Order: sequence, then structure tokens, then C-alpha cells
Amino acid sequence: MQLRLERININMHSKMLIIAIVDALIAQFYFDSLPFEFKFSISVAVLPIYYYFDRTLNPIKTGFYVMGVGLLFRTLTQYNIYGSFEAAFWSDFPFVYFDILYGVIFYFLYTKSDSKSISHWALVAVFGDWAGNTVEAIARYGPSFIYTSNSTMIFFLVALIRVVISIGIVMFLNYYSRLIRKDEHEIRYKQLLMLTSELKSEAYFIQKNMDYIEYVMGDAYSLYSELEDMSDEDIKKIALKIATDIHEIKKNYSRVVDGLGKITDGEETASIMRLTELIRILRFSITRYLEDNNSDIQFITSVHTSRYVKEHYLIMSVLRNLVNNAIEELMKNNSYGTVKLKFHEQGKYFVFTISDNGVGIDEKDIEFIFETGFSTKFDEETGDICRGVGLALVKEIVENRLNGRIEVKSIKNVGTDFFVYIDKELAGG
Repeated sequence: MQLRLERININMHSKMLIIAIVDALIAQFYFDSLPFEFKFSISVAVLPIYYYFDRTLNPIKTGFYVMGVGLLFRTLTQYNIYGSFEAAFWSDFPFVYFDILYGVIFYFLYTKSDSKSISHWALVAVFGDWAGNTVEAIARYGPSFIYTSNSTMIFFLVALIRVVISIGIVMFLNYYSRLIRKDEHEIRYKQLLMLTSELKSEAYFIQKNMDYIEYVMGDAYSLYSELEDMSDEDIKKIALKIATDIHEIKKNYSRVVDGLGKITDGEETASIMRLTELIRILRFSITRYLEDNNSDIQFITSVHTSRYVKEHYLIMSVLRNLVNNAIEELMKNNSYGTVKLKFHEQGKYFVFTISDNGVGIDEKDIEFIFETGFSTKFDEETGDICRGVGLALVKEIVENRLNGRIEVKSIKNVGTDFFVYIDKELAGG
């Protein structure tokens, strides 16, 4: 704990030192008032911005840092003007009263205050600026200076101008910060949607396998029942063990599906999404994937509709699988190519067309591409083969969940078109 506190203190001192250095550099930009010799630095417009955004800063301590670094910087850079370091030091020494008083005012009227509104902050900044300049002027020229000149009004106007600059910078930074947060939120949302889409599609496929397991378990138990009248106990035990093991596998699958359901189901699944927004998210994901792989493949979408869909997760799974398949096929054979996604309505259906200008599919293979286990993706170097569950899953979702159908047309060395028909009612359109 003590080490952590020491590290925090070191970081805080480093932060105040950096602020002091920046302030000393910006202080080189200043203007002189016309009635009398008095330098007004732009740095005072920047200093309160630190206090607005970083509530952990102590304005008094920061003021001493600003005072020390500023005095050292001015002494070193202006000694040739005054003839010696000592003369330069004492010539600019009165400005330290400004830094100290400004920090004290900000500490007690803003940092220690419960109100942190921008209006309260601006009022404190104006008052601190005016009071600091007044005290510095008295230190430089004596008390009579305040009464024999119009400095009070000038100091107030200068303070007002500098605070207006500060407010402008704060508003710009706040606006920019909101834009950044909005972009980050959109990226996280897109990533979450893609992940949820993947989870729902996998959960659906697991659910389908559970149905097959149920059938196999029933057949195994039937076999056990038929063997019960026979004398071979070993065979009966094996049949019973098969039925028991399959039942355990089904229970484990059920737990997985329930767990995925708790993650992906809920109020969001009942919400609707504009189709154009769904396609925009898909385009974002695919484009980023192509950029990450330095691919020259183009992904073009043409979806112009005001329609909304309810089953957007399932639709996303279908479209993403088909687009990814087309891109992978192009990558395997070329370093360039085009994948297009189009949309139109036809009677009771939403129709999505996914086209590519790849090498196409052999005519003898077209009738098998939607069967589980079929794949033309074979790595000759490693011997690995894709097991082909993607298109099988797409067909299951389209036909059994979205009450639609999927068709494919392919011409060798010209390209392939997939046509996905989705029932408008089941899609939530």
C-alpha cells in the first residue's frame, strides 16, 4: 500500500512538473496592454483547463510548480535583456504572486467546492485571473497604481477574454471526447453483435445435434430392451452403457445451450433492427477482415430499404457465412475479386443475393454442398479439410427457422450466386 501511494505521488509530481513546463513555453506568447507595460500571457487561458478536467490536481501545489519553472525559464531566457541573471530574476519575480494567488483561489473556490459546473468553474477562473493580475500589478508598481490607472477594468476584460478562450477549448475537447466515446461504443456494439450472432448460430446447431442424440439414445435403449431376453449379459451392458453415455452427452449439450441462451437471449432479441444497419455492420466486419489480411478483394453491398427485421441475429449468421465462404474461395484462388450483396423483395419473401466472380462450383458438386461434411476446401500441404458445416447450418436456419429456401447458381470460371429467400413475417419485417 505504501509503495502504491509513493508511486501515485511520483506520478502526480511528474504531472504538475509537465504542466509547469508547458505553461512556461506557452507563456512566451503574450500581448502588452496599451496604457501601461504589462504582459498578458496566453498560458493563463490553458491553466484552468487542467483543473477542469483533472480534479485530482491541487491548484496550490501546481501553482508553486508553475511559479518555480516559470521563474527559472524567464531568468535563463531574458538575462541578456536585463544584463545579468540576477536582474532578470528580480525583474520577473512579481509574477509569482499571480501564480500563488491564482492557485489558492482555485483550490478553495473550485477544488474544495461541491459545485463542479462549467459556469462555476468559469466564474472562479475570471476572479482568479483578475485578482492575480491585480496583486502582481501592486507588487510591481505599488498600491497607487490601481487607483491612478484604469487597470482594474483592463484586468477584468483580459480575464474575461482568457476565460472565453478556455471555455471554447473545454467545449471543443468535450465534443471531441464524445465523438471518440461514440465511435468506441459503435465498435463495441458491432463486435458484440457479431459475437452474439455467432453464439446463436452455434447454439442452434448444438440444439439440432441434441435432436439427433435423442434419436440415437432411443435406438440404443431399444437395442438394450431387445437384448434383455438374450443371455449375453456383456452385450446388454454395452447397449445400456451406450444409451447412458448418450444421455449424459445430451445433458451436457443442454447445459451449453442454456448457458448460451442466457447470454444471447433477453430484451435485445425481441428488438428490431433496420436492414440497412445490419448490412452496415456486416460491411464493417468484412472490410476490417479484408484489411487485416491485406486483401484486394472488394465487398460491395446494395441494400436500399426502410424495412426492419426481428431475427437479425439469424439473418446476420446466414449472410456472414455466405459472404465469408465467397471471400475464402477467392482468397484461395486469387488475391483479388469481388463479392456483392444485393437485396430485393419478392412476394412474401426478402431475397438476398450473394455473388462472386470466383472459379465457381463444379456442376456435380452443387447438389451436395449443403450436406454436412461435404467440402471442396482441402489443404494439399497439410492434408487438413474443412468439414463443411457452414452451408449446412445456413440451410438449416433458412429453411427451419426463417421459413425460406436457398438456391445456388454457378458457372465454372465465371462465378457463383446464392439466393436466400426469407419469410417476411418470420423475419419480423
